[in-house]
Amino acid sequence: MAFFGGGNGYHQTHQQQQQQQQQQQQQQQQQQQQQQHSQAVVSYLNSVLSQRGQHALPYAEDAKWTIRQHLLDLLREFPSLQVKNGTYTHNDGRNAHLLRTEGTIPMFYQNVRYNVPVTIFLLEAYPRSAPLVYVCPTPDMIVKPRHSSVDPSGKVSCDFLRGWMHPRANLVDLGRSLSTLFSRDPPLFSKPPGWTPPPGVAQAFSVGGSPPGQQQQQQQQQHNGGQTFANPMQPHGNGGAASASASAASSAYSGSAAAGSQQQQRPQTPRSTFRTDAIARITHRIGVALSSQQQHEQRTLESLFEEQNALEERGKTLEKGCRELQAEREALENSVGQLSEASARMKGWLKDHPEAVAMARSAAENGDASAASVVQPPFDEAVTARDPRGAQLLAARAEDLAIEDALYALEDAFRHGAVEAGDYLKHTRMLCRSQFFERAKQNKLLSTLASAGATSAPSASRHPSHVATLEGVNPMAARS
Repeated sequence: MAFFGGGNGYHQTHQQQQQQQQQQQQQQQQQQQQQQHSQAVVSYLNSVLSQRGQHALPYAEDAKWTIRQHLLDLLREFPSLQVKNGTYTHNDGRNAHLLRTEGTIPMFYQNVRYNVPVTIFLLEAYPRSAPLVYVCPTPDMIVKPRHSSVDPSGKVSCDFLRGWMHPRANLVDLGRSLSTLFSRDPPLFSKPPGWTPPPGVAQAFSVGGSPPGQQQQQQQQQHNGGQTFANPMQPHGNGGAASASASAASSAYSGSAAAGSQQQQRPQTPRSTFRTDAIARITHRIGVALSSQQQHEQRTLESLFEEQNALEERGKTLEKGCRELQAEREALENSVGQLSEASARMKGWLKDHPEAVAMARSAAENGDASAASVVQPPFDEAVTARDPRGAQLLAARAEDLAIEDALYALEDAFRHGAVEAGDYLKHTRMLCRSQFFERAKQNKLLSTLASAGATSAPSASRHPSHVATLEGVNPMAARS
């Protein structure tokens, strides 16, 4: 007997060890599958978010990485969800190729867990704007009438969505908020026999369907290649696609919600009444606090936007100042180049006239005050002509400029009352007559020189910095 008993114990121990090994193998297989699926969903999101052209998603480039992380975190937190992409029709008729998640969100009603089928759309401005959430009842369920957060079409409107603020808000917190909200006030009930929707009220779309106004686009979505990707975080063997699990969970939830509705019709005890009032007051206080915090954050954002605008204006002013400084730098560089050329010419002249340099140095050493006159030769010798015609042109030009100076001095004297009007007119007429003949002579000499092929300016024997170029200058032009 002891032997047989020991044999039975041995067999039982061996069976337990085999069961444990099988469980460990199953867990390892599940972990490997989860890792493979996780890599697959990451590749899928990378592929979808990196598309270009007509199939590109309308999200900002700097927001695609955030969208990818939000979706991965959501799938990891709620394994019953799956990711899809397809065409979404707005209320104004616009079509947009968007990402969405479909599946169930868990809730606890009377200490029992139920799954609420939902669809979450990521609109074009996500994550800076809140997503769009719909409750998707099965055909045998309806949305609870006069629900505080879900309208008859299934659209969810809660404090978390109204107070959405990037980057603090994310999809994981949204899922948790929906779970808490649905646990406090279940949004779905079983459909009564013979129930018909009230006139003028839109029906909520069912699990796996489209929001109101989009059911007509189902065939077009399939033709456009809308893709569906199951959640890799979902445990293996849970019933396949999320729509089937959502339907089964919704059926279980339907009966439980109906039973809960019957229990709510029972008279409440003082304890339950106190509990309900306490929850309502706490919820109100939390809502007020969140509203105040949201207003404070909004004011902070507005002040930050104003500072950003001021900084942008300052940036434009600095860029303008930099451009002006760059232009001034270029002008200074040009001036430096001109001065360098003039300095080179002066050094060349000093090298060609060492006697003038020696005279200046000796005069400076002897303390002679006329050193400047020794260094600077007479102005009449500063410019010389190559031929007699050039000398005549130079003399005519000098006479013209002298008459111009005389006219200026005569006008200044007349303006100050030093010359009478008759004398002013008389001398002006005489000077203008002489100037006319001098300018006519210059024009004639210039035409003669041009016909003779004289194209070079008169050479300067001394002081090249004082040379006046005669050719190419209009003698009739006013002096600068």
